[in-house]
Amino acid sequence: MLPCNQRLQFLQIQRDRASLFEPDAVIDWGGGRFLRGYEAIRSHYADVTASGRKFAVGEQRAALVSGDLALTSTRFPDGDVTS
Repeated sequence: MLPCNQRLQFLQIQRDRASLFEPDAVIDWGGGRFLRGYEAIRSHYADVTASGRKFAVGEQRAALVSGDLALTSTRFPDGDVTS
């Protein structure tokens, strides 16, 4: 089980993923598509949510933290891992 502060982070991720990103963050969504900046990230996740798309729930791994950077990852039931 994740430490309490990371369980709270997981709940925040489920509610509003975009709030976790810096204003100038970039996400590689795959297929050569990059989401650049908070508004693009927020808009994308709003569209995904509105489409009804379902995401597999996986095991949220503890964040790796180095200074003011953090890397999160999830291991899905099929063995795939995000980062």
